[in-house]
Amino acid sequence: MAYGSYLLAGLTPNTPRRHRMVTTIRNAGLGLSMMSIMTAGVSALPGSSLLRAADEQRHGNARPRVSRSRCSAASTSPKAPNS
Repeated sequence: MAYGSYLLAGLTPNTPRRHRMVTTIRNAGLGLSMMSIMTAGVSALPGSSLLRAADEQRHGNARPRVSRSRCSAASTSPKAPNS
C-alpha cells in the first residue's frame, strides 16, 4: 500500500497509461473501503460520546477559524492609498 501511494507522487503526463490506470483503480478501491470502515467505526460508538465530541469540536474550533479568516481577509484585502 505504501509503494502504491509513493507511485502517485511520480505521476506525470508522460506516465504510461497502464500505470495511471493501476494506481487510479487501487486508490479508488482504497477510498471506498475507508468510507465503509469509518462508517462502521463511528456507528459502533455510543451516541453520548458522539454528541460530546461534536459539541467539543464545535466550541473548540470556532475561535481559531475566526482568527484565520480575519488574518486571510486582512492579508488579501487591497491597501488604501496613503494620503
